Amino acid sequence: MAVLITGGTGFVGAALTRRLQSIEEVHLVLRPGSNLWRLEGVRFTPHYLDLTDFESLDSCIKEVNPERVFHLAGYGVYPTQKSIPKIFEDNILSSIHLLRALEGTDYQSLVFAGSAFEYGFVDHPISEKDPIVPPDVYSLSKASVSSFLLYEALSKKLPINVAKLFLVYGYYEASTRLIPTLINSYLNNQSPQLASKSNVRDFIFVEDAVDALLAISQHNSRGEVFNVGSGKEYSVEEVCEKVRAMLGSQIQPTWGVAEMRSFEPQHWCADISKARSMLGWEPKHSLDEGLAKTIEWYRTTRKTGQ
Repeated sequence: MAVLITGGTGFVGAALTRRLQSIEEVHLVLRPGSNLWRLEGVRFTPHYLDLTDFESLDSCIKEVNPERVFHLAGYGVYPTQKSIPKIFEDNILSSIHLLRALEGTDYQSLVFAGSAFEYGFVDHPISEKDPIVPPDVYSLSKASVSSFLLYEALSKKLPINVAKLFLVYGYYEASTRLIPTLINSYLNNQSPQLASKSNVRDFIFVEDAVDALLAISQHNSRGEVFNVGSGKEYSVEEVCEKVRAMLGSQIQPTWGVAEMRSFEPQHWCADISKARSMLGWEPKHSLDEGLAKTIEWYRTTRKTGQ
C-alpha cells in the first residue's frame, strides 16, 4: 500500500513516517532544501516539490497513486512564520491543489491535521460540535482548510476526515517548545526561562497522536472531525514541576521572562468521547508516562542543549 505524507519532516509527520516505514511504501512530499534531521535512518521515498506548484504535485500524485494520504504540512505555527500571504498560500492553496491532484485516483483515505486552536478558547472540554472561533491568522487558515475539506467530503462523498490536534509533545519536538525547553534546561543545570505559570494545555504524547491518525485513516467515515487530545488539562507550572521532579533538579524556573503570545487559554481540554466511541481510540500514555519516555530519549539519543 502506498502512503503519501505531506509535512513529513515535521514533528508529527516524522513520527508517522517512522511508524509506517516497516509496513507500508511511504512517500513524502518535501520542500526543496528540507531539513531531514528527524528522518535520519528512516526509509521513505522523497518527492521534492512545492505544494503550491500544482503541475509538479499532480505529476507526483499520478506517479505514486497513493491509497492513503496524510496532509500534515502547514506554515505559521512558529512565531517566526508571520507572513500572512504565505500562511494562506501554503496552507489553503496547497490543500486545494492536493485535492485537485487526487481527483481520478482511487485513494481510500485522506486525513488532514487540523489544529485545536481552530475552536478558540472556551471554559469546558471542547467537543467537535463547538463553534469555530480562530484566535489568530494561522488557526484561521487551518479552519478554512478543515471547512473546505469537510465540504468536499460531504458534497462529493469523499473519504476525507479531519484530526484536530491538541498540544502534541515527545521525541524530536522543536527545541523552542515548552517540554524540550524544560528538559534541556534541567539537563544543563539551568533555570528554564518561561512566560506565565498559569497557561494551560491539553498535552497528547506523540505516539498516541500517531495512533489516532492511523485509526482515522482506517475508519470508513467521511467528513468527520475527531479531536486528538488527552482529555485532561495541565498548567505550565504543573508540567514544569513534573519534569523538574523526574530529573531530580533543585533549580526553579524563571517566570515572566519569555515572550507571551497575544492569546492564552485559561482552560483548554479536549472532549475525546467521539474518537473513543467511533474509532476505539484513546491515549495509552498518561502525562507522566509520556514525559518519562521523552526524558529518556533526550538522555540517551540527543546531546543535551541541542
